[in-house]
Order: sequence, then C-alpha cells, then structure tokens
Amino acid sequence: MQVDFIGHAQEDSGIKISPSIIEERVEPGQILRSYLYVTNRTKTTQTYYVSKMNMTGLTEKGDPEFVDDASVGSTLSSWISVPVTPIIVSGSGTKEIPFSIQIPVNAPPGGHFAGIFVSTVPDLAEKKNTFVIGVQAGTIVSLRVAGDIKEEAQIRNFFTDKIVYDSPEVNLTAKVENSGNTLVRPSGSIEIFDWFGKKVATLIVNENGGAVLPRNTRAYTTTWRGEGFVLGKYEAHLGLSYGDAAKKTVYTTLTFWVLPTKMVLSIVVGIILSIVIVFGGARAYVRRELHELKGERERTGKKKRSFLRILMVNGGFVLGIIALLVMLLLFF
Repeated sequence: MQVDFIGHAQEDSGIKISPSIIEERVEPGQILRSYLYVTNRTKTTQTYYVSKMNMTGLTEKGDPEFVDDASVGSTLSSWISVPVTPIIVSGSGTKEIPFSIQIPVNAPPGGHFAGIFVSTVPDLAEKKNTFVIGVQAGTIVSLRVAGDIKEEAQIRNFFTDKIVYDSPEVNLTAKVENSGNTLVRPSGSIEIFDWFGKKVATLIVNENGGAVLPRNTRAYTTTWRGEGFVLGKYEAHLGLSYGDAAKKTVYTTLTFWVLPTKMVLSIVVGIILSIVIVFGGARAYVRRELHELKGERERTGKKKRSFLRILMVNGGFVLGIIALLVMLLLFF
C-alpha cells in the first residue's frame, strides 16, 4: 500500500517507494536489515529525504495515521535506523535505501507499527503545522514480536445506514474492535434472510484482508443489492473469523425493511378504496334493510326476526372491516 500525504501528492506522483508494506515476525533482541527502493518518476534529478514516524492506528475506513512523537502509540520508530543524508536519484532512476531495525531484548510481545517515508521536503514531520508543497511516499512496517500474543476482537456495532429502504440497495457496516496486542484480519460473510426465513443472499466481508490494529476499531461496509421481487422485513446474519494461532468466530444479527414507495402507496390506496367501497355498500344495504323492516313491522309487527337480520348484516360489515385491518397490519 503506497501512502501519499503531503501537498498535491497523488498515487502517480513523482515518487514511488517499494515494497509498500513490510510484515515480519521477529524475536526480542533480533536485528532486521533490509532495503527500500525509491524510484524518481520525473525526468529531472531529485533530492529525497528519509524520515520515520510511529503509526498510531488506522481510521475506521482503513487509512493509516502517523505521529512524530515516539511516546504516542508504538515505539517502533525508535528501533529503526535510516540514512540521515539526502538521497539523490537521477531522472527515471531507482536507488536502494538501506535500513535496519534493532528489536530490544525487552520488546513487548505483539504488534508494532511505523512508517518509513521518502519526501522531497527535508524535515517534513517538523513542518506538519505549516503549508508545505511537496510529495511524500511511505512504506508501512508491521512487526510481530514473539511472546505472549493475545488475539481478541469483538463486533462493537453492526448497522445499516437506514432502517427502511425504498430500493433493495442496503449498506451493512460492521465495526470491529481489536482488544488484543497484535493485528487481526477479520473475514467472513453476511447471510440475508427474507421474512419467510429463506436465505436470499450471501455477502463476503473484508475480502481484501484489511487489518485492525491493537486498541483500534475499524469499519467494514458491504452492500447488498437485491434482485427480483424484494419487499418486507429482512434479517442479516454476520459471522466473522479471526486469529492466526487459533481461529475464533464472532456473530451478530440485525433487521431492516425494504418497502418500495410506489408499491406501498398503491397498496395503501387500494386498501382505502376497498374500505370505502365496503363501507358505502354496507351502509346502503343497511338503509334498505331498515326501510324494509319499517314496512314489515307496520304490516306484521314481527320485530325480533328483522332485528336479528340487521344484526347479521352489521356483524358481517364489522367483520369485513376487521379482516381488512388485520391484513394491513400483517402486510406491513
């Protein structure tokens, strides 16, 4: 992963540094020696300056964060030795940069992280509070010191950006916290079930293997795009596995709704029209029955039979309204 930080630097800027990331497992007291390679992508000779900074963590989106303060975050930068003299590279040329890492004999076990940077501006870290026009590319150094390794992670939150979606394009985000002392790379899947319990989709989470650093939280977002007829309540089941020495798995679930606005409005209007029609028809029927009852009473005086007939009509009307309301509640 190439990291550009300063001014107008882009991925295709004038500097390229490789490798982009160094991951090693080391023992306390070990000395690690290696090289970086800086390429001048411009046509003219350039002077570069080498620096180092501690990596404090990753943002929830996975962007690295660095500080020049050795007392903040990892102390790995203090173990790294880089050239103090400028590096001169001819146009379109490449030059190697030697570096070494002295792991203390009392180095804490677990993950340690830092960055080695090549910049067109000297002492760039000291100029971080001023406006600087330049470019900088960096290599991330990730060491795992042997010892009492603790791999612990939890799903702190699993959510969607909305509860009700008008269309079946749902963003599902899992925030994973690393409470251990070494980085973890959680990976797994999200299974989507409809309101009948049928599985309609399986989504892969963190397919690229993005890491969560110790004492950090990172967000992983996966998008589900439903196909065909999508309507109603859905459940998302998340399962993530992590760990190198022993695989551990964490689970959680959430619910969301997909209710297309046009379809819902059409259904609601249809139900309202049905109620109006039933109510109007029943009312007209009751009036007619009352009119006939009045005439029948005047002729025969048989009240009880006609009253029961009206009660049956009204009862049927009430039951019809109740049935429509129950259908409405069940559907939504």
